[in-house]
Amino acid sequence: MAGVLLGYLTYNEHASNINIQNQNLHTENKTFIEVSSISPYSLDEIIHEIKTRKGPAGYDSQTLSWMESLKEKKVFISNNSYVIMNDEDASKVHHSTIDVTDAYIVENIECYIIENRSLGDNRSYNVLLVKNVTDLGNKTYYYEV
Repeated sequence: MAGVLLGYLTYNEHASNINIQNQNLHTENKTFIEVSSISPYSLDEIIHEIKTRKGPAGYDSQTLSWMESLKEKKVFISNNSYVIMNDEDASKVHHSTIDVTDAYIVENIECYIIENRSLGDNRSYNVLLVKNVTDLGNKTYYYEV
């Protein structure tokens, strides 16, 4: 899994960067996010990768403690974010079981962001807790040869 996760984060240059630091999280507006169509990971898997330095280096321990308190959640990966949701919302996001080598597939979702935290480090990973997810369909990006 670490190879897939790190590969996605490394090679996913076309996915939208999420810039929501200044967004008012208490609005009635849903936010558009592009996430990997790879099956969702358990939150425990992501936390383990972060702690064993397979994830972003120099993580913020308060954010990691908060993530641990969420328990039993699913995580989709975005270009610079971990998108955390409950099982019901995760089941709404179509995910691919097909392994392709010349492209990657993303799912476009809309959701409400309940909380936005940062894991810190020089790549500034967002950790988004979301709810009321709607899957808007997927898009395929082909690697240039």
